[in-house]
Amino acid sequence: MTDLSRRLREPLPLVLLVLAVAGWIAFVAMWINAGLSDRQQQGTLALLTSERDQLSATLAERDRTHGQIAQANAKLLDVEQQLGSVSTAFTAASTELEARQNELAQAVTHLEDTKSATQGLIEQADAAKQLLNEAASRQASIQAETESASRQLSEVDTRLTEARRQEQTATTNVAQMAQEVATNSATLADLQSELQSSRTELLEAQDRLAQAKLATETANAAAQEAQAKLADLTQAKTTLETQVAAYSEQITTLQPQVEELTRNLTQRSTALQSVETNIAQAIAPSLNGTTYETQRGLKLTLLDTGSFTLSDSLNRQVSGRFVMAEGELTLSEASGRLGAAQFPMTCPYSEAEDGFTLGQAEGCVLSDLTFTRADPL
Repeated sequence: MTDLSRRLREPLPLVLLVLAVAGWIAFVAMWINAGLSDRQQQGTLALLTSERDQLSATLAERDRTHGQIAQANAKLLDVEQQLGSVSTAFTAASTELEARQNELAQAVTHLEDTKSATQGLIEQADAAKQLLNEAASRQASIQAETESASRQLSEVDTRLTEARRQEQTATTNVAQMAQEVATNSATLADLQSELQSSRTELLEAQDRLAQAKLATETANAAAQEAQAKLADLTQAKTTLETQVAAYSEQITTLQPQVEELTRNLTQRSTALQSVETNIAQAIAPSLNGTTYETQRGLKLTLLDTGSFTLSDSLNRQVSGRFVMAEGELTLSEASGRLGAAQFPMTCPYSEAEDGFTLGQAEGCVLSDLTFTRADPL
């Protein structure tokens, strides 16, 4: 023990001991520094990985937002076009309904006038019968006066029969007009429902467009912030390709929905065309496809193909095309010559019993003529 203490006090062993302790201290310090450096590198790697994932998600969200904006814009355009068509059909149907209501009011007024005239004729008939009874009690010297009263009674009965027939015709016309008004009212209600539906779809599309624009602005801001770091993320290529494939699958999934929307729009357009056709059929008078004649010997043949033939008692005739719309009869593309008639010729018309009557108009040489069906069914 004494020798060991002595040796440790010698310079060489003391130096070796100090060097050994210093070496161990240096080793421990290096080991501690190495552990701290590994942890810092792992933290940096984790941070870069997180930033890479965030950038990938931002780019994918931006691509999806662009696709949604394009779809929303296309749908918005289709809905606006459909809204314009429905609004036009709605306006036309409203105008036609007002016209039919006015015609119905006029027919009711005419019916009331006819009833008043009929009542007056009935009263006249009663008065004539009373005169006849008084004349029967007179002497034979006034036989001539009695015969005159009888003739007056016969005329009154004839006028009464004619008035009753006119009343029955007016009643039938009123019933037909009431039925047409009811049909047009139902059509108008359907158009109003379709217009409200289109407006709701338009509002929804506008809301989606606003949301898509907001998402686009957010995505663009995030993309601008991430653009500076994009050069350091070379491994993001594989991730982006995977997300592109997923977006392609999403497009494939959404394609049936787009096709369904297209079919719905096609069906709605077909329904709208059917409504417009029904309105046109309700408006157009059923005056074509037969021959009409006047007391002056003129004959007018209107065919379903849109062609006409106008002839007089001397077998002179003119042929061409005709259009009956909005209360006017237009004869054009005429070939042949008939008196002083000049073509094209446009005349206002109004429906009459078994035909129609042409009104006054500049250049209309057929004004105030009533055309009666030559072959009534």
